[in-house]
Amino acid sequence: MQNQDQNACHLASASHQTSQGNCLQPTPTITLLADPQVIGVDYFFQDLARIDYAHPVEIPQRLSEKHFDILLVRSTTALTHAIAHSGVTFVGSCVTGTDHIDFTAFQEPIPHLFTAEGCNSLAVLAYIQNILIPLKLPKSSRVGILGVGRIGSRVLELFKTQGFEIFTSDPFRQGQPGFCHTPLEHLKNLDLITCHVPLTRSGPHPTYHRLDQHFFNRQSSQLIFINTSRGDIVSDETLLQLTTQQLILDVWPHEPHINPDLIQKALLATPHIAGATPCGLWNGTYQCYLALCQQFGWPALKTIPRKAQDNTHPDLWALSEKFKAKTHNVCDLFQTLRRDNR
Repeated sequence: MQNQDQNACHLASASHQTSQGNCLQPTPTITLLADPQVIGVDYFFQDLARIDYAHPVEIPQRLSEKHFDILLVRSTTALTHAIAHSGVTFVGSCVTGTDHIDFTAFQEPIPHLFTAEGCNSLAVLAYIQNILIPLKLPKSSRVGILGVGRIGSRVLELFKTQGFEIFTSDPFRQGQPGFCHTPLEHLKNLDLITCHVPLTRSGPHPTYHRLDQHFFNRQSSQLIFINTSRGDIVSDETLLQLTTQQLILDVWPHEPHINPDLIQKALLATPHIAGATPCGLWNGTYQCYLALCQQFGWPALKTIPRKAQDNTHPDLWALSEKFKAKTHNVCDLFQTLRRDNR
């Protein structure tokens, strides 16, 4: 704890008072380590800190070799006890998912942990909108939304404009005024299901392999199942056993080591890019920037550049065909397509 207090003092001493007020202005003595896949780091932080980069597998060693005040990562970096006790003062996760974080390691005030949950909500919404157009679902369709948080809430508003009969399932919102929670066990005869839940393996409502064969058997034989959340909420064995029900998958069990048979089975197969529009990616870094400025009393002088405010996706169906065309080395193909379409 003494080292952590010293780190907080380091950040404070690395700043100075402005003549206009009490805001703390950063100086280049502050150090920042980032995953190179975090977009916009130079744009937001070049005036705040000395920036260095390390790939996810290199980050723990870099933190053990050199002191950094700030760490910015994506979901490919596991945030563990080792990182929490490495001496960093601020850890920013620039993605909406949190299954890469051991929250038990971040119980102390320092390091401050910030997660950009919901940062890609508009991007995922655009993905769902693109899917709905060719599906041409009738207004009488019964649709289910699993997880009605930052992303699921936007999808709910979209579905309301379509005139669907909507069923929402989110146990964490049960009892909230105006929210109707339907337990998974009571969902049946649905024509479309879309998932917007985190991947959790413990707690009151774990989602790991939560959807099983019994769940799918209760739904319409022509069900369209959309998953843009986390692949491991359902096993590939369960999905491969489905016969007439259709799959639209952007996330996959065991990523990036995906079962090629599952790719071929899907009506639409995309490489985890639903939230990866330019705006979705930049917004994750922007939220971390705002949190850091708030944490240390710095003025937030920058916004997302106009060129990065784009929420359009590539042609999803063409991308799916490309994904399906070469499945001899799925892991490399998945990572290549994901990188090229971000």
